[in-house]
Amino acid sequence: MDKTLKELNSPGRSFYDQSNNLEYYHIPKNGMTSIRLHFNLGWVDSINPLPLDRRVFCVFRNPVDRLISSYVYLKRYGGRDVGCRPIRIEQTSLNAIFGPPAIGEKVNTLSESFSKYVSEIELNSFFDNHHLPQSYYVDNDLMPGKRPIGVRKPEFITHYIDFNDMDAGLSLVFGRDIKLPKSNSTSASLASEIKNGLTKQTIETINKIYSDDVILYNNTIK
Repeated sequence: MDKTLKELNSPGRSFYDQSNNLEYYHIPKNGMTSIRLHFNLGWVDSINPLPLDRRVFCVFRNPVDRLISSYVYLKRYGGRDVGCRPIRIEQTSLNAIFGPPAIGEKVNTLSESFSKYVSEIELNSFFDNHHLPQSYYVDNDLMPGKRPIGVRKPEFITHYIDFNDMDAGLSLVFGRDIKLPKSNSTSASLASEIKNGLTKQTIETINKIYSDDVILYNNTIK
C-alpha cells in the first residue's frame, strides 16, 4: 500500500458515519453544530483503519462571511474563552474588541469593533479556533499544535459543499431531502449589518489574511 492510501486509511479521531460510510471534516462556523445534531454525528475514536472507499465531505464558506460569523459568535460571549486558543491573547485586547470599554472610553460601534477584530488577527495571528483558516481543517499538517484527529487532506475530500447551498449539497451526499434548521435571527441580523458596512479595504485585508481559503473556495465551490 502506498503512502497516500495509508494516510487515507489512517485511524484516528473523526466524525465517521458507518451506516453511510461517510466521514465529515468539520470546520467551525460552517454549519458544524447543525450538521452534527441533525445527523447525530459524534467523535469516533477509530482503532481499526477506516474503509478506503469511504466518502468524505466538508462545508466550505466565503472567507469574509465566515470571519463575520466568528466575530458575532465571540461577541455573544464578550470574547471569553469559548473555544481553543492557538495563542494567548490578553484580556485587555479582548476588551478593546468586544467591550466593555474602560471607564471614560466610548463604546465602539459594531463596524469599529469588527475592524479591531480583523486588525488583531492581521497583526498578531489567529487567537481562536473559530477563525482559524478553513484550509487548516482540511489539511492537518497546517494545523498549529497537535490535534487528536485522523489524517486530513484536501485531495481525500469527495464532496465540497457550499455553505450558501448546504441543504442541496447535503441532500446529494446523503441521497435524501435534507433541510437544516435556520440560523439564529439575531446573529444573522448582526452579521448582515457588519457586512453592509464593510469597506473595500477591510474586505481586501480579510482576503489577504485568508488567501489560501480564498483559493480553495474559488477552486472548489465557485
